[in-house]
Amino acid sequence: MNLIYLLFAALFYVLSYSPFDYKILIFVSFLILLISIEKLSSKKKALYLFYYSFMIHFIGVSWVSQSLHDYGSLNYYESALITLIFIILISLPYIIIGLFHKPISTNGLYSTNLFASLFVVVEFIKSWMLGGFPWLLVGHSQTETIFNFIYPILGSYAVTYFVILISAWISKGYFNRTKYTVILVPIFTLIYYLMPNLTFVKSSDLNESLSFTIYQPNIYPKESYNSVEANNIQQKYIKFLN
Repeated sequence: MNLIYLLFAALFYVLSYSPFDYKILIFVSFLILLISIEKLSSKKKALYLFYYSFMIHFIGVSWVSQSLHDYGSLNYYESALITLIFIILISLPYIIIGLFHKPISTNGLYSTNLFASLFVVVEFIKSWMLGGFPWLLVGHSQTETIFNFIYPILGSYAVTYFVILISAWISKGYFNRTKYTVILVPIFTLIYYLMPNLTFVKSSDLNESLSFTIYQPNIYPKESYNSVEANNIQQKYIKFLN
């Protein structure tokens, strides 16, 4: 049953990103995750974290397969297999979180900070390995929210840390059945929705204007690296610019 819960948690995680933008669902996702793994052994936690991560990337990164087929000259089976291997590889670092995670209900302050810190470390690893794949990082889901002021000062990883820390605190309240949780969760939800533009960074002059053009000639990779097509590609740019 926990695996079904984690499947929904993974779905909520992906729904917090564009084009869906149900941003607050990422807190629900982590709450389900933490409740599901709280009483498990380290080995099972590692397996559950891998499953959770795998489902997130399976749902949210499946477009890679289509890209490999359309622009990488691969058939459907080859592109699907490569994408599956890729998803497995970028999901493996999340096992670290399960191995070192400690129960939040009994050691709240230490465990909540540890869980948030481990997630930041794993996201950094994912952004570095295989040349870097900073897709579906937690911090990237919270643009245009109350975390706006953190991005220019501390960056996306800091947003990841605070999002997960808040989720962990909520889960601690759930485990300990504290009355403060019943009060703080609605207050946080109200603040989250009523103050989306909170920022300490000066905005630019609204009277300023900037004109620019982006041109994408839609050239397939196999043509880009073909010296025979060099002149045709050049002519496409010249025709557009003239």
